[in-house]
Amino acid sequence: MKNIAAYTSFNYAYASKACVLAKTMKEFNPDWHVVAIVTDTYDINRNKLLEEFFDEIIFSDGLDIVDYDKFVKKYSVVEMCTAVKGAAACFLLARSYDQVFYFDPDIQVFSSLLSMSDALTQGNVLLTPHILTVESTQKSEAIIDTEVNALKYGIFNLGFIGFNNSREGRRVAKWWSDRLAFACIDAPGDGYFTDQKWCNHIPVLFDGVIIHKDFGCNLASWNLYERTVQISDEGDVFVNDDTLKFYHFTKFGSVGLAMTTRYAKDNFDVYELWANYGRELEKMDFINRTNI
Repeated sequence: MKNIAAYTSFNYAYASKACVLAKTMKEFNPDWHVVAIVTDTYDINRNKLLEEFFDEIIFSDGLDIVDYDKFVKKYSVVEMCTAVKGAAACFLLARSYDQVFYFDPDIQVFSSLLSMSDALTQGNVLLTPHILTVESTQKSEAIIDTEVNALKYGIFNLGFIGFNNSREGRRVAKWWSDRLAFACIDAPGDGYFTDQKWCNHIPVLFDGVIIHKDFGCNLASWNLYERTVQISDEGDVFVNDDTLKFYHFTKFGSVGLAMTTRYAKDNFDVYELWANYGRELEKMDFINRTNI
């Protein structure tokens, strides 16, 4: 059995979402070590609540980031949460886990991720593209939402990445960590989009890069045009012919729902997933209401 760590990075404002991720991760992958990387100042009350869902909580000032105080000052809150992802990958790989996976906190897991672990075994790093098929309607808005936005924000969605603990896997993590220390800024006009656009280089600069083309991985508003969701009578969720592994609820709320509606159209099972995620967040709302 492989020794696997899965981690996410967030501040306390995202704690309820992160706990939905951790809860569902452990439900379907009970042997994985689930780690929270927290970019806030330690708070005893909220930490106790996080401990109910995470196997381990690590604060970002403990990740061996060089010139940490300077690192913190150069980034916004969102940039900071993404900038620590590379350093956290290096930190966990140094512990000799066989594999290390990152997931954004606004993700919900729906089934076992063993197939992703098996795919990663064949290489050094695992990436999921934003889209897997050509946008065929030829409508300008649709092309912009899919193919143009992938050019603008990155071919791969870095709400997920997996590393094998191989020499090359560690080399990718170190390179990513170094680049995020250099520039993890939200400035698409200058060629940057936090941690994400850097990873366009990975398939060229490194060996053993697995581009994982599974319709059930990283389902999100931007790829619903190519993916049909079906919920079986037993409650299992399928995307095209693949089992749904995880849904990325980016911009959950009115903004995300607008794009979801645009491409899900009458695929009503998508809206059921959204409604269910909202209910899961409501169950976790006590975390955000905890007094600091």
